Amino acid sequence: MRAFVVASIILSIVIPALHVPALAAPHHAVRLAPADEYFGRQKMSILEIGNRLRDLNIRCAYHDRNVPDMLHSASMAEDAMRDWHAKYPADPWLRKDRLALAHIYTLLRR
Repeated sequence: MRAFVVASIILSIVIPALHVPALAAPHHAVRLAPADEYFGRQKMSILEIGNRLRDLNIRCAYHDRNVPDMLHSASMAEDAMRDWHAKYPADPWLRKDRLALAHIYTLLRR
């Protein structure tokens, strides 16, 4: 059951990231999320989202097995990224962070 949930989360993140065409909007229409705007239930900035993902990646690399805490942290980052995508869908930094989150979910599944 847990593997199914993790797989569905990964697919819900990766598939939309692959669907976004690189040149969907004219260059002048791309709006970047400002660093001082906050997203999601935990009101995370884009810098905090990146830091959270890097921290989770390091914890996975060192085999930290506090999986419930790591899943909670990943889900809060995911929530913030969904809010970020709703407000700034063409932000090019989103794709990088979505792929990082999908990689973290893959590592947690092992």
